[in-house]
Amino acid sequence: MKYRSSKDSATGLRKQIEVPNRIEPWWFQSAQGKVCISVKYCNCTIVQRQTQRGSGSAKELIEALTAIKTAVLAGELDAAIDSAATTLRSGFARSVR
Repeated sequence: MKYRSSKDSATGLRKQIEVPNRIEPWWFQSAQGKVCISVKYCNCTIVQRQTQRGSGSAKELIEALTAIKTAVLAGELDAAIDSAATTLRSGFARSVR
């Protein structure tokens, strides 16, 4: 849940209301029917894995998630995360006086 500011039409006062937070799916189905998983950091896709066969069964999904977990534990994603973080930091303007 998140809070959103809303103006009451009857009184004209602003109030905070609680609304559901939209959660974007972290998986999608490709044109070939394979289930694809995207791991994102700072709105950048770091890893994209797909199931080996087109069925997208729970077993194949677990295998893809296990492969991602193994890559994370081995440190294979560290460079990609650093790159995404650098890209994010470069978007902030710093004023120098």
